[in-house]
Amino acid sequence: MHEADLAWGLALAAKPCLDAVERNDIFVAIGAGDTFTAIGKLLKSVAIKRIPLGPDLVRRCMLWLLAYAGHEDERHLRRLIEGVSQRTGIVMEFYAAEFGSRLRGGPCMSASGVLKARRFPLSDGVPVEVVETGPSIPGRVVALTSRLTIKPALAVGSYIPHLPWPFGIVDFACRALIPAPGAVRTTVTLPTATAQLVRAPGVLPADGSRRVVLYLRGGAFLTCGANSHSGVVNAISQYADSPVLVVNYRLIPKHSVRMALDDCHDAYRWLRLRSYEPEQIVLAGDSGGGYLALALAQRLQEEGEEPAALVAISPLLPLAKQPTRSHPNFKTDAMFPPKAFNALAALVARAAANNMVDGEPEELYEPLDHVAPGLPRTLIHVSGGEVLLHHARLAARRLAAAGVPAEVRIWPGQIHDFQLAAPVVPEATRSLRQIGEYIRAATPRIMSSWGHFQSRAHPRVTRPLPRSIAEAQ
Repeated sequence: MHEADLAWGLALAAKPCLDAVERNDIFVAIGAGDTFTAIGKLLKSVAIKRIPLGPDLVRRCMLWLLAYAGHEDERHLRRLIEGVSQRTGIVMEFYAAEFGSRLRGGPCMSASGVLKARRFPLSDGVPVEVVETGPSIPGRVVALTSRLTIKPALAVGSYIPHLPWPFGIVDFACRALIPAPGAVRTTVTLPTATAQLVRAPGVLPADGSRRVVLYLRGGAFLTCGANSHSGVVNAISQYADSPVLVVNYRLIPKHSVRMALDDCHDAYRWLRLRSYEPEQIVLAGDSGGGYLALALAQRLQEEGEEPAALVAISPLLPLAKQPTRSHPNFKTDAMFPPKAFNALAALVARAAANNMVDGEPEELYEPLDHVAPGLPRTLIHVSGGEVLLHHARLAARRLAAAGVPAEVRIWPGQIHDFQLAAPVVPEATRSLRQIGEYIRAATPRIMSSWGHFQSRAHPRVTRPLPRSIAEAQ
């Protein structure tokens, strides 16, 4: 199979859906002999515009990709072809087995015949679990303070959860916090919510050329916002060297958890419309935001998209109370009284019942019941003394069993969401630095644009557009 034949086949299939500028760029690349660039641009157009391709053309794309095993842009191309193959009904694993196990996961042979490891190794079915050192004296002081102040307040609220508590006052009060010097914050308007685009000092703008973090802040779906999490978001931006889009999604009890997930999905689409590819986007969230991050990854999986990675901090995953009550930390958690989870479950269920979907009350969605192969590699940070340790370990086990690389880091003696205490608590700073390093490792090489195919694949020779091609347009 000649590469030029594949380029022309894709060009003819996509031509009715391309505008004049796109057609000119592609035909110029083919005419100049730069077929790799042309195929890359065509595959991106096919994926974004959902242009239908015949099964034979999809198979030829798969075979063509094998010739570029080990190429720095191979993973991105594979994601595009996988999306097209799913719409066409072709299973790529069959071709992986027949032609060298390259298209999905196994070791690959480069053009020089050198064996190369996968960048994202498959899980062996067992999650990686690391217990960190600690707690430090500041960590112990914060835990004691939480036990004496936050826990009693939550205990009172747990007995009367349906009163109109001023949950919004938390984020409003945090507006008084002094922002990090040099940090850049921009408000983004979404269809039914807002978001804040944050850049730590020295981080380049969010122009679609590098990595970006979509951060879904916690607050038990009830409270908090971009202001309350400004310290965590700014630290992640700094350590990951990335802009961070933090979503102010709609909150219960006025809205449901599904509505919050819809807002997070809108934020992801906002990034995609600004030229970010899935492998440039890392999903992250803490507490209830960890639930939203995993649920969003599963929704995106149904759409044929896989972000680069997922990071969850003390994730609140099962919405039902039964798994949580059985954990040894249930009565010793420094922040949450036993009845708090009962109250939250009641509020979530009530909000769902008030939201009608196709004439029926909204059903509660449990992400851990829908774990499937192909989800993004996942890092979880959790306190060793909080009740949500059960959620973290359960999520890691199920992800690893599905073949998803999963890592859990346990921080003894800390409170729930202790990263909010950075830089006062040294372990919080260490945790955020590790998260930033993980994000950078998950996105080591990012294409600045599809135009970079021109310089990465083959040197492009600019020549006048051949007359036959010009007439074909």
